[in-house]
Amino acid sequence: KKKKGGTVLETVLNAGVRVVDFELFLKNRGDNLVVSNGLPAENNKYQLKGSYNEIPFSDILVTLKNFIKRKKEEKKPSIFQHHPLLVNLRISSNDSMIYKKLGAEFDANSGLSGFIPDSEYLLKTLIKDNESGDNNYIDIVDTPIKENNGKIIFILNDNPLNQFGKYIENLGKERETDNLLNYICITDSQYLNI
Repeated sequence: KKKKGGTVLETVLNAGVRVVDFELFLKNRGDNLVVSNGLPAENNKYQLKGSYNEIPFSDILVTLKNFIKRKKEEKKPSIFQHHPLLVNLRISSNDSMIYKKLGAEFDANSGLSGFIPDSEYLLKTLIKDNESGDNNYIDIVDTPIKENNGKIIFILNDNPLNQFGKYIENLGKERETDNLLNYICITDSQYLNI
């Protein structure tokens, strides 16, 4: 198929790939979140490489959701049902709005929420625990992988000039309603105990 945004991903998922990696950019003054490839310029400033090889991130999320939903509905044994799918998101934008846009994309594809790990593994729970002194968060890295079979584990890698930790700090009271924190389980950012 020559369908934009899905066939290569569907092919690798059907082949049993358990980890996928996407480099995310904001395009057209921050209006579009796309998966593409880029070049880091001097001082870690990222620039979208001028090419037609880009996929709207919303297409990626729809493909992931449909793949998982179809596998669960088929009730056929598959590699995915015996392992989680790890999705690494590399932030390649110096614009902090990329985090809001990413959260909005997750929210627009809310059907994904049934396919992510339980809330005790999410960054939102870690942040609440750090602020309240509760102990509800479970580090997914220290958990047997089979505990999250059939789930999508989203990993977020920020860049030095646009740190996810600073985004979280700047959220203030909006942390309670931030959509992105409801989906990310692992990050390399430096924020509190993350």
